[in-house]
Amino acid sequence: MPLTCELGTLKPGRKVTLTIVMLPGQASGVFTMHDAVGSSSYDPELSNNSRNEQADIAGALPAPPSPPVACPSEATPTAHAGC
Repeated sequence: MPLTCELGTLKPGRKVTLTIVMLPGQASGVFTMHDAVGSSSYDPELSNNSRNEQADIAGALPAPPSPPVACPSEATPTAHAGC
């Protein structure tokens, strides 16, 4: 699913930070992001106008373990199913 962010006109030397938050799903894989900027005016340094980043995405985390069960003792003589 593509995500496009148009930032409008930036002044020379201006930096912008975008934060993308992804929630884990059932599948895993590699998320690839390609950033590019351009200008209608002269740019003496074209090599810094694009960048690629990749992140490994893991699937959903397993469910946390069940809390411990207190087994019968003198203080709690009733038996629990987990004992």
